[in-house]
Amino acid sequence: EGSPLGAKYWHLYEEEEKIRDAFKRADVDKTGCGEILNFASRVCRSPMRGAGEWTPRANLDRSSIRGIAKPAPNGYLPKHFLEEEEGVYVGKEPKIPSQRVPKGEVNVAAVARSLPKVERSRRVLGMRKLMYRSGHVMLSSNSTAQLRHRRLDDSKIIPGEGWSVTLGKQGFCDGTLNSQCGRRKSEQCLMSDHNDGRGTMMGDGLSGWLVLQLKDITEGLFLARMEPWQQYYSNPQTDGWTEANNGRIADDKIRRRLKKPPPPLPDDFRFEVAIDGELQYSLNNTEFQAKGQTIGYNLWIACLWDDEEWAKSGKKQDVEFAMRIRGENSKRSSVMGISQVYFA
Repeated sequence: EGSPLGAKYWHLYEEEEKIRDAFKRADVDKTGCGEILNFASRVCRSPMRGAGEWTPRANLDRSSIRGIAKPAPNGYLPKHFLEEEEGVYVGKEPKIPSQRVPKGEVNVAAVARSLPKVERSRRVLGMRKLMYRSGHVMLSSNSTAQLRHRRLDDSKIIPGEGWSVTLGKQGFCDGTLNSQCGRRKSEQCLMSDHNDGRGTMMGDGLSGWLVLQLKDITEGLFLARMEPWQQYYSNPQTDGWTEANNGRIADDKIRRRLKKPPPPLPDDFRFEVAIDGELQYSLNNTEFQAKGQTIGYNLWIACLWDDEEWAKSGKKQDVEFAMRIRGENSKRSSVMGISQVYFA
């Protein structure tokens, strides 16, 4: 059938289908999943999609939060600060001796690569392009993907320029033997090719709106793993700013120290969400905390949108989901990290 093979050939496909069907029929509130996610139990029976900034990930460009972000009017997309650092060297690492194919043996990987590509292949990037510079993965500046974003010209929800990605790993970190990951001068072992990185989308009271383009929404659900424990002034993008978007108007074309205790969110912290250009809510600190729950160590999940009427209506349409942080006086102290988002 071509490469990659369909899901039905996976050795656990039938078992996975049985589990999925059982969840659809079950009273999810009484399942283990529903007990853990009791603030958004519909998630347990809804096939979810997602995007994140942790690595390794397949299809780095398409699977990142940056990959579904709507650019600001001047074209700005949240950047990863580590991408600005040059790698010490480029090129793939030598193969590990134990992973080399012995002479005379069948090279299974070569056989798989020889299969005809399937149009639905997850490897096809569509209108997105990858650019490589000293081992970095960047969004092409002339990517036609920007042209497919729906623009709500009459909307007051304008993507901001103050969001950025910090931490994580520098380079192409997809977890395969083709990765070129972690080659900064500060790395302790350059050839380890360690792909484990925990990048975080950072925003604060000066960042403006983060607008995400969500395709084919059917369930009216949006959740995020968020980090309200980030240190004050830890978003490098707004360093030196005193106004939202650095005072830029809409028509204008550090790292966290883990040893410090997490600071509380400022008293004037507010978190706002808009959908398709319409403000849905504006929450203070207490109201925002009630949106989420600590599922495990270092794991706080918030349900930011749960519209059962949307699911009942049978709609399937694209959505612009926007969020921003406000702090009238605290500004850069009202800071939030987002590592993964999930939607359906």
